[in-house]
Amino acid sequence: MRHLSLLITLFLLTSGLISQSQIIADHTIVADYDKIPPHYINEVKKMMVSFPGASHSTAYRVGLNLLESQDPTYQVNIAYEEAYTTAYLRCNNIGRDFLDDEWYSWFAWPEGERPEAANSVKDMIKRNYDNNRPISVIGYGWCWIMMSSYHSREYDPEHKVRWWGSTRGGPDAGTLGWGLNAEDFAITGNRVSLETYLNATLDYVSYCTANNYPTKIAFTTGPVDKYTGEQAYQAYIKHEHIRNFVKEDPTRLLFDYADILCYDDNGQLNTETWTYDGVTYTFPFITDTNLGDKSVGHIGTAGALRLAKATWWFLARIAGWDGETTTSELPTTQSDIGFSNYQQNQQLVIDLDTPLVYNGQYTVHSILGTRYETAKINGTPIIINTGRYPPGVYIVTLSGIKTTHFKVVVM
Repeated sequence: MRHLSLLITLFLLTSGLISQSQIIADHTIVADYDKIPPHYINEVKKMMVSFPGASHSTAYRVGLNLLESQDPTYQVNIAYEEAYTTAYLRCNNIGRDFLDDEWYSWFAWPEGERPEAANSVKDMIKRNYDNNRPISVIGYGWCWIMMSSYHSREYDPEHKVRWWGSTRGGPDAGTLGWGLNAEDFAITGNRVSLETYLNATLDYVSYCTANNYPTKIAFTTGPVDKYTGEQAYQAYIKHEHIRNFVKEDPTRLLFDYADILCYDDNGQLNTETWTYDGVTYTFPFITDTNLGDKSVGHIGTAGALRLAKATWWFLARIAGWDGETTTSELPTTQSDIGFSNYQQNQQLVIDLDTPLVYNGQYTVHSILGTRYETAKINGTPIIINTGRYPPGVYIVTLSGIKTTHFKVVVM
């Protein structure tokens, strides 16, 4: 039993089950990259991260190299689908533009009519998993596609903007702006919307869960440079929509590219304004320092470095760091108490001793770290269908606002 307890402790340390807060990388965490404990630096060095996109995505990769050159603690290698190693973080470079047609616009097509590009991300995840180099984290590297070139003829009556953007690979013309959701089709004539991106990204989450792939899917925000006025303001509305969507579910991950670049290292926010119908709207915009000479994915080296620092923080949190502990000591948690369970008819039945404590979610992991199920706790008892699980040892974790309990179960 002592060996099992040690294994559980190591599992919790490396899987992130004891992390209490939602993982959102924004301007508030950039300076905390150098607080990552050595254990989690090493955990990140086992990972492969990928931000496929067009030219803006270059800043993610170049920034990581810049950070390594300043501090060799943060070792990285930029390559295409590199084999597993523990020597450095691997950042995937697919070597070509990877646009909206491959990440999300395919989702606007009716099922049965979707283009081949609908499989691009899933094929990438599967291919790397099958070749023993699973992608740890992947998110879309937005370009100006949410704010450039084309706009709706009409103004959105709620948000007081015309919706800007362009579309590649959607079911309608690529020369149409796009809004927040399907309701905006009446204004844009474009079935692609921000909702298309959100639903496609959720589809990747479901795909990884259904196939037991360890890959984490990150939501991301996009550029805050070049375009000003109405174009920039409506992009800010889209970014806010992404942020609010992510916060609806604590298991969702967000890398807030836009927010990171709207602040300098001293914490100073930069803003722009846009005036419509006598009303002036103020919103965040990239700082002059972060914009720099625009030589690194349309931003400067200072901005790219901020992205890199946030990336290391983001990956360390996903690896299990709580974001606060500065040593490799295990954060305090309550374990293997708080609820009882029994199994019958291929069901695991969990009776909660104090149901009100557990108003969060439950998660089922294998002892090796594979997540099989995550769901909200809606009362007691909790009933989990065990018939779909291979025989083995599992850890059931109940996460509440102020407590985390787990139980080891043999199925």
